[in-house]
Amino acid sequence: MRPTRLSSLVLLVALLATPRAWAQGTDPFTELDPIQTSTTVLRRALGPSGAPALLERFDDRDVPGIEPLLLAQLEHPSPLMRTTAATRLVRRGRAPVEILERLRTADERSAVVVDMLAQEALSPDVAASLLNVVELSEFARVVLLLQARPADLRDRLLEIERDENLAPVARGLAASGLTELGTPSVQAWIEGLDAPSDAARDRAIFDVIAAVDALELSEALRDFDRLLRARPADDALRAAVVIALFEVAPVDGMDAWRRLADATTARDLVPVGFLLINADQPCPKTFLDRLTSEDRMQVAIRNLLAADPGTRVEVASPLIALGHPATLRWLGDRDPTSLPTETIVPFLEIAAERPTGPRIAAAVEMASALADRDAERFSVLLERATDDPVLLEVLLRGVIGASEAGTAALARPSLEGPNRGLRSIALVAVALRGEPTPQEWKRLVKLAGGGGGLPTDLRPIAAWYHLAAEDAIATQLPIITAP
Repeated sequence: MRPTRLSSLVLLVALLATPRAWAQGTDPFTELDPIQTSTTVLRRALGPSGAPALLERFDDRDVPGIEPLLLAQLEHPSPLMRTTAATRLVRRGRAPVEILERLRTADERSAVVVDMLAQEALSPDVAASLLNVVELSEFARVVLLLQARPADLRDRLLEIERDENLAPVARGLAASGLTELGTPSVQAWIEGLDAPSDAARDRAIFDVIAAVDALELSEALRDFDRLLRARPADDALRAAVVIALFEVAPVDGMDAWRRLADATTARDLVPVGFLLINADQPCPKTFLDRLTSEDRMQVAIRNLLAADPGTRVEVASPLIALGHPATLRWLGDRDPTSLPTETIVPFLEIAAERPTGPRIAAAVEMASALADRDAERFSVLLERATDDPVLLEVLLRGVIGASEAGTAALARPSLEGPNRGLRSIALVAVALRGEPTPQEWKRLVKLAGGGGGLPTDLRPIAAWYHLAAEDAIATQLPIITAP
């Protein structure tokens, strides 16, 4: 994050006040207090101008002192930061009523309810406890109603579905709930849906389908399938219904998929086939027979589809080597700990060769899984990556995310490498996953402060772990999170 004008001026004055440090070739960072340096870095990242992505990364890593940090961020000036903190606290087991009552707006509280639904953490009892306690959007209220199932559910859904002043998605979800109760209402909602554009109209339908999927309203999904069949075969809404039916009602999902496949031309068969792969469903032979191309990639795709869903990961290697985007996305979305080493290694190599943001993120998670699972294989891969800075960075970041004790030893050889930035990442890995020396802690603080070429996204992590090592989080947290 770019420093503020005030902090830049302070730094400039500090440097002008110590010209001898520059003239004598000494390191100006030695003049700074280490605790203050780490606190400043973290205030820039998590303070009033901070972004929620870092808060999520901290929570994913379960950094020391994460719950006090999340609680403090409930008072952050940014609604998105407050909502992020609240959703993470609820995921950690905090009472939803307690957290929601601390949020400032209905939209913030509603976002937490929707996140709970997505995380499968919204039980009927919890939903009932929230219904009459906090102010929510009508969409979130319908979600709670459909989970709590009160005795007057039908009447309350009817009232919402008929109120044209309410948001279309709230009325659409209410109509879906009525359909589930035996009163088909989805068609009337779709036909009466008033939106500023076709894209906005489709977005509203998609949002309702996503909620219906999470709520497992199978009758409503069947109705959406019936009503959307006339749309083109490559339509995203049709695909969304197929995916949802596979999860909620697999037999109906396969029927919907077959209708979609029958309406698909030869040119577009592969995306339709990947709906089966993503849903872990077997592929009918009649569909395989339509994939007649002898192109090397098409043959590999046909083999992947033909395999038993439980063994597809093992036969994906040819498509990984070819860099097939859909296959890489499918593997990247899977739990990395469930992937065999023989799949992870080629994925890491192709991700480094053809990097994209999501692909690299998935590769780092896989590298962490491999570091925990097979240190010897990981070390061999590190040695092979000496001349590949992208792969080496992925591997070192994987060590940072590893959970097993002793993985720091994997990164130590890279402390002496020729690339300054990679040496810095290796030092973070050693500090976070091992027992760094006092000298290495000093170097880590300098890296967090901006010296040594450490990537910007790792500086706050280095600073946080430094404060944790100094037992200074409790004293510095009020400064980091002050408005």
